[in-house]
Amino acid sequence: MDVLLPPGSYERREHDLSPEMRGSLDQWRQKQAALIARAEKQHGPEWYALLCDGQLEFPPMPAALRNALGIEDAPTITDQHTEVEAAALWNTICHGDRQ
Repeated sequence: MDVLLPPGSYERREHDLSPEMRGSLDQWRQKQAALIARAEKQHGPEWYALLCDGQLEFPPMPAALRNALGIEDAPTITDQHTEVEAAALWNTICHGDRQ
């Protein structure tokens, strides 16, 4: 298990969710997918640029779900980050800090 889902990784934390929290995560993902589909329909391929520029926002993950997943702060990447810093941030969020 530790090889496939390393301790501290997002995948492992998701795997370890209670059935109730897993259902909440699935529901949140479905809502996000619906919002993205609407944004794509309304703005076309420009929707992602609008999101990156802060002109388009989606609701954040509910606090209870973030806590269950061990996400203390939502990842925020700005234009002040270098590519290496941005990649390191996402790597820590996705793979944990125990690799």
